[in-house]
Amino acid sequence: MQPGLYSEQSITRRINRENVLLLGGGRALLMQLAHPSVATGVDDHSDFRTHPVRRLRRTIRMTMAIVFGDRETALAAARAVNGVHARVRGDDYHALDPQLLLWVHATLVDSALVTYATFVQPLTERERDDFYQESKLLGELLRIPGDVFPRSITDFDRYVADMIASCCRNRCASSTTSPGARRRGARFGLPRRPCLVS
Repeated sequence: MQPGLYSEQSITRRINRENVLLLGGGRALLMQLAHPSVATGVDDHSDFRTHPVRRLRRTIRMTMAIVFGDRETALAAARAVNGVHARVRGDDYHALDPQLLLWVHATLVDSALVTYATFVQPLTERERDDFYQESKLLGELLRIPGDVFPRSITDFDRYVADMIASCCRNRCASSTTSPGARRRGARFGLPRRPCLVS
């Protein structure tokens, strides 16, 4: 068998081989949709509203191909995703925007860490950082420039917390001022006022 991008002993494979991570997929998708530009791109370019599980299934297949596949399988999966993302653009977003890519990647990494620690076993700070550092390889294959990533797991945790707060502020503001944002929120089943952030 051809070697893959991740070794059998990597923490990436250890965590991703747990089926319970599927429970974190919905969490990651909701976090992604909290970002107005990601939500707009998903709404404009996918069948998410009518088939929400398809996007999750595609994400899982891509992740599994990159994590567990041989090198060529992993690289082919990344090329396919990048090809789709290259066509996803609108007036105020492009799926290859490094900041949007980083947010989507971060939701998957954070959800994997939270789900594993909740349902399998707690992770040490070193294990969390190792997983995060290894995740950068996957992110770089999906065109996230190396210098965009938060440096450490501590920086990553801060980034996720700041993004959640920012997305909530933006969603609350847009839900009161933008009819388009209200319609998108309703389509995705989001409450009219999803948060109380001042």
